[in-house]
Order: sequence, then structure tokens, then C-alpha cells
Amino acid sequence: MKMFFFLLPFLLILPSVKAQTEDSISFDFFDSNKKLFVIGEFHFENDGHLQLALVDYIKSNTSIDAFIFEVSPEVGKIFNDYVLHGNRENDLLVILSMYEKEVTCKLKLILDHIKKHNLANPQKIQVKGVDMYNYYKFSRQMTGLRIIFPELKTLNLPVAKNNIANEKVKNYSYGKTVYEINNLIKELSGHPEQYRQCLGNRLETYKEHLDQLKIYYANNHPRQWRILDSIRENILSENLIHIIDSNKVSLMICGANHALYKSNDDFIYGYPYTSMVANAKQKYPDEIYSIILQYYNQKNYKKVWQLHLLNEPFNTYFENNPSDYVIFTEEEIDHHPAAKERCDMVILKNTSKK
Repeated sequence: MKMFFFLLPFLLILPSVKAQTEDSISFDFFDSNKKLFVIGEFHFENDGHLQLALVDYIKSNTSIDAFIFEVSPEVGKIFNDYVLHGNRENDLLVILSMYEKEVTCKLKLILDHIKKHNLANPQKIQVKGVDMYNYYKFSRQMTGLRIIFPELKTLNLPVAKNNIANEKVKNYSYGKTVYEINNLIKELSGHPEQYRQCLGNRLETYKEHLDQLKIYYANNHPRQWRILDSIRENILSENLIHIIDSNKVSLMICGANHALYKSNDDFIYGYPYTSMVANAKQKYPDEIYSIILQYYNQKNYKKVWQLHLLNEPFNTYFENNPSDYVIFTEEEIDHHPAAKERCDMVILKNTSKK
């Protein structure tokens, strides 16, 4: 039997909520009708133990087929090879080193947790990636291509040799980066047979990676970034829906914005922004459960609308309360209009507790 804590929305006193410490995190929200559980996070918080507690709770109630990360599908294959077979650990560590330190630590923690599960259970969890390919800095982009397409190290063509096969490639200015990516695309179109001999049936995948880098730089401008975000969200949506279609139960960790935005949300200037979770919900309206992790930050709270999901400022939920987390579940969220229309659970972290 599920137990809920009810909020009285019009009282001036704080509602009774479920408060928990790190040592006693427990949940009661599982629904066997769900095909996808989404954990929407703000990337730089030290909350790996909370995410693992959520993962373990869901795993204890159902068999998860796919664990989805906000990485490209090819990077997802490297992650998958590691969690299933323990292979490509060196490649994995290089890929992880290209993220921010906090993200790197959290990814490795979760991947090792999945790997441990796979070693002990016949029902394996595969890792999938849904994102565009991009690491923001030219040297990292080329390092990623070298790891994803090791065959290119043997290709005797100057642009690929100078950029992808070169382990000491430098970061360039914006203009020089665009120039080199266009040169890689031109070299591919000018020598398709040599590339095909090298890459075989992975030629189109390589071309797709270069095209995504070109899309990123073509729209990486203050006036264009909304276009880039929409292109990216459409790619994310297509990949996510394909994974949901192909698996019984999936679990995804992604940026909170991807899980919060609705398909009819508009930015200023009127450019539409669609969320992959919102798009997936259009196909699976009753089969997605969205959990948003939020952390009170005095500076950001006044500027970022995503931090206003609940009626009270975050810090008020922790006044005279030593808990690490406060959890709002379905019926509690009924009294929070912004949260109700965007997610199924909100977990607040007490950032003031040391």
C-alpha cells in the first residue's frame, strides 16, 4: 500500500513533508505501468549516493533493460562495453576525463554500480546514449573521434592525420575550429572510397559525427543558440523514443531542463523549445515517471525559473530541520501547480547542511 503525505496548500505554516538523511533514503513510488523513469539533475551536485538509491529502488521492483545517459550513442557503446564485459576501461577513462570533474566522478560511480549489477545478475542492464556528439573544445572533439573510430589512425590522408590521429592536437579559435571541421568534411567527400575502406559500414556514423559538429558551430552564436538547442532536443527525442520502443523498462539520467520543459514552452523572442521527455510523453502519456532533483542556491533562485517548482523558497523546507533531503511525491505535488504539470516527484537537497 502506498503512503502519501498530504499538503494543505492554503495554510501559512510549512506542509508536512517526507524528510530523510543520507543513511535512510527510501522511496515508495514504483508503478509497473511505467516504461521510462527519468532522473532530471543539475549536473554539478555531489549527489551520486542519492541517484544510486533511486536506481536501486527501481531495480528492486523491476528488471531494467536500458540505462540512458546524456552522451552520444557511440560513446554509449563504449560505456556499454565496460558495464557488460569490463572492456575498454582506458577508453572510458579518457572519455570521462573530458567532462567536468563532478560529472566525471558521478558517471564513473554509476557505471561501476551497473557493472557490479551485471556481474551478479543474469538480467543485464545495457547502457545507451541519446545525445549529439560534441565536447565543446576542438582537442576533446578530436580525441573523442580517435577513441570512437580507432580505424582512422591508419588512414593516410592529411586532415584526418593532422587532427584525429594526432594525440597532441591543440585547441583552436572559433574560426580555426570551424575551418578544420569543414576540412574534415571536405576530405571525406573528396576521398569516399579511402574512408570506406577504413571505416566499412561505420562510414555513415562518422559522417554523422562531423555533421553534428558542423551544426554545433554553425549555430553557436548568442542569436542562434536557441536553434541549436531545438535541433539537439529533436535528436535527443528521436533517440530516446527509439530506446523506449526497443526496451521493456528504461532508466535515464539527464539534465533537469530536458525533463522539465514542456513541448509548448517558448523562450523569449518566441523561438519554440521542445524537450525530449515532453516529446516521449506524447507517445507514452502514462508510461513515463519524471523525478526532478533540485538544490537551493540563493544566487540562482532569483534568476532561473526552473527553481520555482514548489510554492515556498527551498530553504524554508529545511528551517529547523537537519535532514539532507525533502521528498515531494505525487499527491503532495498536486498542490504545487508548476511541479504538477512538469514532473511526478521533486527531491530537494539541503545545501546548507555541511
